[in-house]
Amino acid sequence: MPWEKAFDRNEIIEFAMHQFWDDGFQKTSIAAISERAGASRYGLYDEFGDKQGLYIQALQHYSDQIVTELLAPLEHPDATVETLLAYRDRLLGLDPDETAYRGCLMCLAAMEMAEKNQQVADMVEAHFQRQRRAFLNCLRNSADTLAGRPEDLADTLFLALQGISMFARAGYDIEKLRRTLEGAFAVITLPADG
Repeated sequence: MPWEKAFDRNEIIEFAMHQFWDDGFQKTSIAAISERAGASRYGLYDEFGDKQGLYIQALQHYSDQIVTELLAPLEHPDATVETLLAYRDRLLGLDPDETAYRGCLMCLAAMEMAEKNQQVADMVEAHFQRQRRAFLNCLRNSADTLAGRPEDLADTLFLALQGISMFARAGYDIEKLRRTLEGAFAVITLPADG
């Protein structure tokens, strides 16, 4: 009788994503993921090769699940500034205990692993480009109502959100982060003649 895995691959990737998100790559061990998921370390090594192999899968899962769910409305061909403001309101309405206040897993990957692993660097770059394109899509569709060029405003929002994410990761005061987020989005609500 062939040996069967004692775990669900997708569940392991989900557990791993949260472990890497909580503790970062360096502080996370296969043993910690194994314990959190209730799976054998040997089975994890057999399935994913090593910690970096599992990390890549966790980052891809984050992109496919969390990021896609957040950015899908902004990527719609008819998305506008109102869509961006709904995105802002969603971020502002998150419970401080939710995972979003750990910051962005891709931002953490950029700081921790992008210089050490080309595949991680490529995934981070693709994530950043996708986020900026989503913002730009909304802004271009509302260009006649904006006080600045859509490209410049997309850059402003993108860079502000990366900074906010890093400060969230560092445990910065949630209310200050919320005010900063509101301030960052204020640039797109200025009147075109202002």
